[in-house]
This record gives sequence, structure tokens and C-alpha cells, in this order.
Amino acid sequence: MLVSTTSYLLPLHKSMQVLGANAAEFMESLSLDGDGGVRTLNFFDCREVKIIDGSLGIVDQWISRERHFPVGVGCGIALLVAGLGGSGLMIRGEGESGKGVRPFNHPCGVHGCFLLYLTHCFGGSEFFLIQGEVRKVLSKGKAAGVLRLVFHDAGTFTTDDNSGGMNGSIVYELDRPENGGLKKSVKASSLYLIIAKAKSGVDIIQPVSWADMIAVAGAEAVSLCGGPQIPVRLGRIDSLVPDPEGKLPEETLDASALKQSFRRKGFSTQELVALSGAHTLGNKGFGNPAAFDNSYFNILLERPWLSSAGMTSMIGLPSDRALVQDDDCLRWISKYANDQNLFFDDFKNAYVKLVNSGARWRKSL
Repeated sequence: MLVSTTSYLLPLHKSMQVLGANAAEFMESLSLDGDGGVRTLNFFDCREVKIIDGSLGIVDQWISRERHFPVGVGCGIALLVAGLGGSGLMIRGEGESGKGVRPFNHPCGVHGCFLLYLTHCFGGSEFFLIQGEVRKVLSKGKAAGVLRLVFHDAGTFTTDDNSGGMNGSIVYELDRPENGGLKKSVKASSLYLIIAKAKSGVDIIQPVSWADMIAVAGAEAVSLCGGPQIPVRLGRIDSLVPDPEGKLPEETLDASALKQSFRRKGFSTQELVALSGAHTLGNKGFGNPAAFDNSYFNILLERPWLSSAGMTSMIGLPSDRALVQDDDCLRWISKYANDQNLFFDDFKNAYVKLVNSGARWRKSL
């Protein structure tokens, strides 16, 4: 697939990194893994090298197979070389751990080399379009609510009948008691209307499903508040009907019931605890309400609701307080309290699993 860079060069400037003044230095600098982080050069299996003309160059995207990425997400890797007047070097590669890159040096006289990492298996331009519209309407104050919207859409999945999941059906379910607060019909600040506004901006250019919009919005909410960058695969198909009622775990469940509920959704105790860490956002008493960090776990370990200060109803949900009373959950709470990076990694993986579980996908072009 060939995509002109003209429309996307300016919006994507923050995703580009100047790597070198010539092709040889560019090759020596190249280092990226499936998460978009720095690793070693031999992560890539080089498939094609070619010269392209033009002052801006062309993004030529190579779509890899999903299994080739450790994050479990089909991702496209595009290397854009933008020469300031002349030729550019284009390398198409397929990320696959354990494969090597054959040494390559080509004196192409490139004045500026840019690396663009596209986290979308159907077209990088679509992902950045959605991301851009979400960023226009999202604020830190709305981040916790947006994540709640994600969980209330995706959390209906059950492995028993492979039903529910991230399918956009939440738009039909906003009046249910368990979804209270997600829709305030007369206020433009409602979470539903915020995402709807972003979606309308995308739909003008390219139709997008509610499921994809909500999945990307949740990832952006985490990133906006200082959490990890989460890759989101696109291509979900929306449900045309609501999911059955009663599939979301209740806030009053004890730890044993919570673990059982999450097992039916295909999630381990560790993933339950990691996802619960999203409650660090919002006004439940877990540190800065607009900071995505591991404060949730540190405060759980302190058990402030046991003090005589009368704060029981102010700190977290009953389900949050139940986690710290369970030995299996407590083990992970302690790990995440001591290691924020571990929490970020595990939350990212659990989030990807959450928004992919039960999803129906459109066919790749």
C-alpha cells in the first residue's frame, strides 16, 4: 500500500525521529522493537531496500503477520526517509525476534532520515487520524471515565459462549444501571458525546467503528496521564444489538468472586490486578486523580480505610478493598507497588488482551 506523506507529515512530526545524516549512519542507528522501544538492530529481518525519489518521499508500509510481534498485535513498520532534495532510502522490514539484518550501506546522500512506527495493521494513516481526533476532545479530567467506557464495553466478554467483548454495543447500553454516569443526555461533557464528537471527525474522512474509537480513546487516556503507550490494532466490527445484561462484574464482589468472574473472561489473577490499577485515575482516593502511576497499589497496601478517620467510603470501591484481602491478589499488588515499570508492562498487555477479546474483525485488504 502506497500512502502519500503530504497529508500526514505535519501531524506526525512528534512520531518521527531524526536518526542520521546519511544512509550508513541511519542503518547504524536503526533500533526498534515491537513495542516501539529501543532494542537491538537484529530485531528486523530486512525484506527490501530501494531508492525513492522526491523531496518528501513516500511511506511504503509493510504489514507483518500478527504472530511476529511480542506484543501480540499486528503492526506495520514503515521507514520514511525524507531527502531535502534528491533521493531517499526506503527499507521495508518485518519485525521478528531472532532474525538478523544483513549489513547494508548505501551512499544515497540523504540529508534527513525519519523513522515512523505505525501501530495499525490495516493502515497507519487511519490510526493517526483516530488518535488525532481523540486528542482534540480528551482531557485528563475525562481519562478515568473514558477507561470506564472501555471496560464496560469490553468487559461483557465471556469464554463460555464467546459472546460480548469490544464491539461497540455500549452505545445501546448506556441507560442500564451498571453504566450509570457514562451518559448525561443533556450535557455536552458526557463521555458518550465526547467520543461521538471524535468519531464524527474521523467518519468525515473514513468510517470507523465505535469499538475501534473506544479502544484507541482508552489507550490515549492512559498515555495522556503519564502511563504506557499502548498499541491498538484496528479493524473491529460493531455489534448492531446490545450485549445481554448482567455480564459485567459487580463492584461489590469479594476477591474470590472477582477472580472467578475474570476467569470466565479469560483473564488471570495477575491480569485482574493489573487492570484494576486503572482505578488510580479518578476521584477514588488513590493519589493524583489525573496521574496514571502505581499509587493505587501503594495505597491499597496502606489500607487507610482501617483507620479511625472515617475514610472507608472515600477510598476505592468495595472490589478494590477486597483485592488486598486475597493472598494471590496481594502478591501482585505488592509487586506493582514496588515496580511501576512492571505494572505498566502488565497493564499494557492486559489492556491489549481486553480490547481484542471477543472482537470481530474486518478482513484485511
